[in-house]
Amino acid sequence: MLRLSGAPITAAKLGSGCQEAEEVAGLVASGDYEPKIVEIGYPHNMAADSLISSNEKILDLLSESTTSREKGHQIIELRLQNEAKKLAFKEVKEENKILLKNLASIDDVNIREYIRSEQERIIRKMRQEQQQQSSSVTQNLFGQYYGGSGANLPYY
Repeated sequence: MLRLSGAPITAAKLGSGCQEAEEVAGLVASGDYEPKIVEIGYPHNMAADSLISSNEKILDLLSESTTSREKGHQIIELRLQNEAKKLAFKEVKEENKILLKNLASIDDVNIREYIRSEQERIIRKMRQEQQQQSSSVTQNLFGQYYGGSGANLPYY
């Protein structure tokens, strides 16, 4: 409920042809009377305020939950990346052992042939990785100097 503050105005004072009503009208017209709107609280406003307050708390909890969930996902992703790096490092370590193996020291022909074929496979793999890295570096340099990858250039 809203009411005007300042000089209280009642229905009796605003009667038809009442002198006081004319005085108030004169004050309002002259600017001497500035009515202020004051909100009067009701019990349902308190309930609405508590509902708004609890909704804000729920929204805060949801945003905290989302943030913590995102952090959890990031931690899991970092752990998975770490495990992948560990496995790759372990693979490189094993490949280095095979590459450094002296074939002349192996007496069994089958084992010697297996180690030799593994050495060849590892060397092919290393060459392929080097070629891929050099081609990606070349593409990056091309894009850097000419503004994009080579695929966007027109045919001549």
